Amino acid sequence: ATAWSMTAGVAMLAPLFVATRGWTELPKLTGTGWLAVVFLGVGCSGAAYLLWYRALERVELSRVAVLLYLEPPLAFLAAVVLLGERVTMMTIVGGIVVVLSVAVAQKPPSAFFRRSAEIPPAD
Repeated sequence: ATAWSMTAGVAMLAPLFVATRGWTELPKLTGTGWLAVVFLGVGCSGAAYLLWYRALERVELSRVAVLLYLEPPLAFLAAVVLLGERVTMMTIVGGIVVVLSVAVAQKPPSAFFRRSAEIPPAD
């Protein structure tokens, strides 16, 4: 499924790349630019998919999928540290809501609902 989705993404972006003559921009990339391209391909795509599928081998899907909600706050944290992005109150509140939601979603339903005494089946 991953290979097909990436192939579909390339197929959809290739016409835009050709229409805008994207290859003319490649010689203008600096060493830092090429490092960013390699990081996006190997780090963000390759390593992320390997870790995702390794997690799916060990933990049930519903618990692994919830971790995707941590991506936005972690990306913002990286933007603050690496790019100097500003932190606003709304950003902090949003991040707290996301993290609390992930924490709640990771708890089993029994942590929130007590089972009352067994009710006998109706006749």
